[in-house]
Amino acid sequence: MSSPSRDRFERARYVLLSLLLDNLPLKVVSLVIAVGVWIWVQSSLVVTRVVRVRVDYAWPSELVRVEDPPKRLALTLEGPQGRIANLAPRQLSMEVDLTEGIEGENTIDFANQVINGIPQGLSVQQISPMESMVVLEEPLKKVVRVSPMPIGQPARDHEIRNITAEPETVTLIGPRSQLEGISQIPTGIINVNNIRTDTVIEIPLTPGKTIRSLWEGPIKVTVDVEPLMSEKSFNAVKVMITEEGWLASPDTISVRLRGPVEALRRVDGSELAVLARVPEGLSEEAVNLQLRYAASTAQAGLEIINKGPDSIEVSEVSPSRIVLNRKEEVP
Repeated sequence: MSSPSRDRFERARYVLLSLLLDNLPLKVVSLVIAVGVWIWVQSSLVVTRVVRVRVDYAWPSELVRVEDPPKRLALTLEGPQGRIANLAPRQLSMEVDLTEGIEGENTIDFANQVINGIPQGLSVQQISPMESMVVLEEPLKKVVRVSPMPIGQPARDHEIRNITAEPETVTLIGPRSQLEGISQIPTGIINVNNIRTDTVIEIPLTPGKTIRSLWEGPIKVTVDVEPLMSEKSFNAVKVMITEEGWLASPDTISVRLRGPVEALRRVDGSELAVLARVPEGLSEEAVNLQLRYAASTAQAGLEIINKGPDSIEVSEVSPSRIVLNRKEEVP
């Protein structure tokens, strides 16, 4: 280390030692006084603090509650600042024993209940609310229908044909005054937005706070989705004959197709055609024959071709019969 640098280091060291050691007894006394004042403030200064306390209830076995009482109370505590500051609200709890409750109205006086977890030296100044009214009733069992709750819309050109729940009914137990007017219970929300195919969803029931279901598992909801069906007419559909030497009368007909809207939209009318089948082994002396359209291709002399997928059906052909005339030979 160079001489100027060493000199600066020694000066800095000297200054720091002076700050620490000069008047050392006085500094020690000052520190002791400060610590003592801090301890006195923490132990002697009385402050208040509002905390939340959890309430645990014990209920009678033969009665059920109509509405839930408060699950948490606001507790105002007073005591030394140190103990108040170190208090963890989660350590506090109140136990309310209603196992001897009677049918009808029962008043809970929270001021007379034992609060667990309050450190020594702290006192309760206020409880809010001070009391609560709980109505107890005889329980009622009732079988009700499960009602699925869909939300949203299926994909374009599709519709929901049916929604079923398994099981279809469940048994509920709860206050008589509430269950008597209930005929169905909703499931949780079922999102059917943009679905295109049949969908199976497991969803919980939502019976309410004081009503419970004896069915413990989820509800299996089946959403039946099908494409929207429509009809589309094509006029002047050309008749094509399987053998040469014949003329069709008429040579165009009208065809109406039925099927999913999306599939019908893709049908190309310029490619749609009627195929007229000339029977095999037909006598050469036959100069005309009559062909008809039938749903069964095996029985039909006319067949609609290039109509698209099997989901598209022919709903009408007009006229349903045509005549084939043999061309006259030119000598």
